[in-house]
Amino acid sequence: MPDGGTLTIGTLKDGQKILIRVSDTGKGIPPEIMKDIFTPMFSTKEEGLGLGLSIAQRIVEAHGGKIMCRSETNKGTVFEIMIPLKI
Repeated sequence: MPDGGTLTIGTLKDGQKILIRVSDTGKGIPPEIMKDIFTPMFSTKEEGLGLGLSIAQRIVEAHGGKIMCRSETNKGTVFEIMIPLKI
């Protein structure tokens, strides 16, 4: 969030799963690239390799979980990670 904003991190137990939610009030992710954000080597930045979200997704799924993202341009982005309490 280069122009500032709010970053919120929270957790919630839902039955036998835990939900981790990270949200911000930044510029959001444009709809035309949402489908690519978990693709290895995809990046909209000049630096970095574009591996962060694909690695995070692989780790979460290896533990029986799921990572989801929703975003609205100029309103922010929410990532939710749902993982079982017992792996």
